[in-house]
Amino acid sequence: MDQREELKNKHKGGILTEQDGEVKININGNSYLSAPGETILEVSIQNNIF
Repeated sequence: MDQREELKNKHKGGILTEQDGEVKININGNSYLSAPGETILEVSIQNNIF
């Protein structure tokens, strides 16, 4: 498992700390970079079809 996968699994929710650094967040195909200390709900939210 690479570092990106570890971060993805580590942050299902919560607040990033300085040591976490930047985490790329993908929401419905749009990419965002989170800043340290920013609250994130989910690292990756795929296109969900209901």
